[in-house]
Amino acid sequence: MTESSATNVSRADWYLAHVMALISLVTLLTLFSARIYLEFGGKSGPNLPLALRLVVAAGGFISIWFWIRLLVDYFKERPKRNSVLWGFLLVLGSVLGSQLYFWLIWRRKYQPTTGL
Repeated sequence: MTESSATNVSRADWYLAHVMALISLVTLLTLFSARIYLEFGGKSGPNLPLALRLVVAAGGFISIWFWIRLLVDYFKERPKRNSVLWGFLLVLGSVLGSQLYFWLIWRRKYQPTTGL
């Protein structure tokens, strides 16, 4: 993929990537806040309703899908600056690394030339 074809991402892919990033971020923050609540709340285990567990499970699935999608994007065309650092961050940082890569690298690389 050349520099000129990097902007040739469809509008549906652009929106899908942003929705996946936001769902992944919300799931990550939900799990982090639940961990803090359980750590300092003194409860032995989560007694969450089934609907909330299903939503978190779906968010986890989307987060993993998003992470794999960005790994594939990284291996197709590596960033020009600090590519080894981004590779380590994506592989070792998984979902958190994918959030950083998405907001700092992917959005700039696939920024549409026309307004959405």
